[in-house]
Amino acid sequence: MTSLVEDFEKNNNYTLPDFMKQAIHFNELIHVNQLNDIKNQEYNHVSFVGNYNELLKRNFPQLNQENIVIENELNFVYLNKEISETKFKPIHTPYSFPCKYVDNLTNVFNGMMMVSDYYILINTDDENLKYNVYTYTKGTTEELDYYFFVLIGKIINPSAYTKNQVDNFLTKYNLSISPELTNHFEKGLKIFFLEIDKIKKIYYLNLNGNDDLYTHLNKPFDKTDYQKFDLEHYRKQLLEYWEKDFMNEFTDEDKLSLQVLRDKIDLDANNFLNGFMKIGTIDNQKFNFSELNQDLVLELYLLLNVNAEQKEELEGTLWVYQLSDPGDSNNKDIHYLPIRKMFNLGKIYKLNKN
Repeated sequence: MTSLVEDFEKNNNYTLPDFMKQAIHFNELIHVNQLNDIKNQEYNHVSFVGNYNELLKRNFPQLNQENIVIENELNFVYLNKEISETKFKPIHTPYSFPCKYVDNLTNVFNGMMMVSDYYILINTDDENLKYNVYTYTKGTTEELDYYFFVLIGKIINPSAYTKNQVDNFLTKYNLSISPELTNHFEKGLKIFFLEIDKIKKIYYLNLNGNDDLYTHLNKPFDKTDYQKFDLEHYRKQLLEYWEKDFMNEFTDEDKLSLQVLRDKIDLDANNFLNGFMKIGTIDNQKFNFSELNQDLVLELYLLLNVNAEQKEELEGTLWVYQLSDPGDSNNKDIHYLPIRKMFNLGKIYKLNKN
């Protein structure tokens, strides 16, 4: 593999980043943390887009040209003609997306390597864009040509984190974790296998991800249920108010009491994920750009911020998070209760062990 890298760098007049070289030496398969697909379904799990052995045998004339065109967007349209609108609707979709004019559309591919139908952005000084994986659609109208780019995910190096990387993560989020969990971060792979309902997927433990992975880490876990918890205990109280309203027995005092209960539910829902770091998405039936009225999402979370008395039992546990809205209800309905459920799967460093 070393000779392949050296030949590739010579032929393309470009030195691959150390990150890429580490990933190449780890495994010949190209690991991608898949974030999105062509339907705009969120994923956050590991997939594969090709083989490094095949990739390194090819030449990419534009790889040594730094890319200054690509925007940090999930979906973006690049046009070869200026238009007055800020969004453009590609021919193949009823939706419009952000767009911009590029004097030469081929410059969109600067700094990129191609494998199968995917384009990997390597040569850029924007760290948020580096190692992004894209697919694109080319289109033509009477007035212009365009490329519609969709961000699929990001190349990863699955090998273990260094001590310095782990320390930086813990310092950044003001966390203190056990030696067992520290050892897992520093000695175990960044990826792990999980089977739920006979569906097997690979997930990526990302200590350097986007901020939305760490939204709930600043507050420690505050639940008394160690195996599962939800918001369902509020349902009976809401039903009682609904029955009163249905029977025309709903008083002004009930109205005030219901608002107090609603505020309590909102607070509990907002603090539902205290202490958790998001890992990925198990199942996603929420279609952002589809007419399908589905919104069930199953996500995977790692519990890291735990009080001392719960630390031994709960620190480093993986949980499945189910969220959805019941039917066509909304928070204006008197009996509305968002579905929030958590299920404990066990310690992350005990997974995949016999």
